[in-house]
Amino acid sequence: MHGSGKKMYNILYSTTRQWNVGDEFIHKGIKNVIEEIYGKPRTSTIHNRNPQVKSYFNFFTRKIKYTNGYLSHLDMLFNIFHYDNSWKDGDDVINYDMVVFAGSPEWFGGRLKELYKKLRGYDGKIYMLGIGLPNRKIKLSSNEIEVMKRAKITVRNAKLKDILDDYGIKSEYITCPAILSSSRSKEVNEIKKIGLGYSTYRTYKNHAVDKEFNEKLIQSYKYLSERKCCSVICHYIDEYNEACKLFGNENVEYSYDVEDYFQIYNRFDLVVSPRVHGCGISSSLGIPNIGIIHDKRGETVMGFGSKIIERSRYNDKILIDEIDRIDIKNESVKINKIKSSVRDEYIKLLTK
Repeated sequence: MHGSGKKMYNILYSTTRQWNVGDEFIHKGIKNVIEEIYGKPRTSTIHNRNPQVKSYFNFFTRKIKYTNGYLSHLDMLFNIFHYDNSWKDGDDVINYDMVVFAGSPEWFGGRLKELYKKLRGYDGKIYMLGIGLPNRKIKLSSNEIEVMKRAKITVRNAKLKDILDDYGIKSEYITCPAILSSSRSKEVNEIKKIGLGYSTYRTYKNHAVDKEFNEKLIQSYKYLSERKCCSVICHYIDEYNEACKLFGNENVEYSYDVEDYFQIYNRFDLVVSPRVHGCGISSSLGIPNIGIIHDKRGETVMGFGSKIIERSRYNDKILIDEIDRIDIKNESVKINKIKSSVRDEYIKLLTK
């Protein structure tokens, strides 16, 4: 099934752009696997779930297809219409050979309502890969249940598998595909530089940590930076401005472009991060990492081979001790083996 000479195909990904770089790491991992199996697509489109593009509700606040008429002038004031270069609620899925939900905890609900409607009568392949637990109750509609029963699904949380089982929906528990986001990886032999993933409470709630945890993070990162060579990594612009004030802009890494993060992370030999997918991209590059677990989504990092420090015991001294204990070379070898194994699992699932 893999190799060259594949039949060309059209694919629609449900993901985000310019919202959560972690979603884009997941998408990259899935794209790598899909293209290894099927080759390059003829057409590749995204359903962009960015809330700036897609509204949650489907009446007055719904983003509707663009207009070139008089109402377009109102859009300058109210941002009503959908001009983004992505799949729109009025579009169909008939032109696509496969539809792929690329991970994240937002795989059901308002922003996906119209897509699920269109998928009820769809006879192409449906994949839902690397979906995770949201920070809200899971209540599925009849459309969602019907479509999911026909899909191939992987989950990154054991609890989510149990929830789907209760709906009669089959799924497999496999590590989040963010670990496959980089096509290359390295073996780390010594720790020369440490990347510190930053999170703040001064941002949108789904991206934020609470103030107490943010203060612990700042304290521990300053303590560590005084003792070892470190730089801070930000995934969001809100974090960047704040981190520059705290650590100096010469010590902070950020980009709007997901492709730049592979170079950013590759500059480090060890990464410490409360960001689940900061750990995921690190493992994909063969870089050992320590996940600071601060909510239920954090268990995903166990699949990446990450070391873990629970929030309840996290402080600067424990972090230093954990770093000093790491056998960096063996950890890097272990992570690369995990990545290879996860790749094999996805290829086996998608080719059977």
